[in-house]
Amino acid sequence: MRGGITTSSVKSGPNPIPKEQAKRIADLLRSAQRRNRGSVALFGMCYGSRDQVSSIVRKYVAEEGGVDWLAGREFWEFISGDPDCVSEIYAIAAEVGECFRDSQGQTLAEILEAKLDQLEQEFQALYGTDGEPMWRALLERNT
Repeated sequence: MRGGITTSSVKSGPNPIPKEQAKRIADLLRSAQRRNRGSVALFGMCYGSRDQVSSIVRKYVAEEGGVDWLAGREFWEFISGDPDCVSEIYAIAAEVGECFRDSQGQTLAEILEAKLDQLEQEFQALYGTDGEPMWRALLERNT
């Protein structure tokens, strides 16, 4: 980020908020911009790309709200000034995923794999493993 004041609201990804919240965020960012003449109001999303940004953000933050937005790589480049910033963040996250150990000595990757196995077993216990009986059980239980 180079010079000047930027007031921002940052959300996780490209489809983060309901309509009323989008309107409120745009109002608050414009209000902050009015108090700091010459500042920039920005709605940032940590991941995603321009084509993935929700219609709610496009309409209620940008078009009607008058607030610029950036997502993913563009957002990280804006706040850091480094076009490779997001790649560095992902590399750090991958390293943590391999190096982190919980109290039982499991890596993050092992914890996630165990959770996936658990969820699969729970699903199969509720609905079965495949075919028409599984779909019938799924529909009966969820409709």
